[in-house]
Amino acid sequence: MAPSGKRLVKKSKKSDSQSQSDKKKRSKPVKDLAYGRYVRKVIPADSMISKSGMEIADSFVKDMFERIAGEAGRLTAYSKKKTMDASHVIAAVKMVLPKGLAQQTMMSGARAISNYEKTLKKVSSKKK
Repeated sequence: MAPSGKRLVKKSKKSDSQSQSDKKKRSKPVKDLAYGRYVRKVIPADSMISKSGMEIADSFVKDMFERIAGEAGRLTAYSKKKTMDASHVIAAVKMVLPKGLAQQTMMSGARAISNYEKTLKKVSSKKK
């Protein structure tokens, strides 16, 4: 006997209303914001940022990091060294970012390093 053109569809044991309620309970996976906490530190405490705004800011920071790290890696390879140096990162920042933004970034980086060194000195002096 030749098979008919109709397919047999098995019905699930759950009713339609139960399967719809299961779909509502499932939530979308939360996107991992790698730089979200750093972005929140920059935003004033009295203002807020939307989820889409946070995703855009996170994407921007990731993109800038990849560009600078890629350029610093190429500069390291051009200089035939195996380790990336601070001078490679500084040169990469100057190449990737516009002049004014690069200067401000350099000043902020130098300030962060000096603060870090001060805290290291305080910690080492307390241990003695």
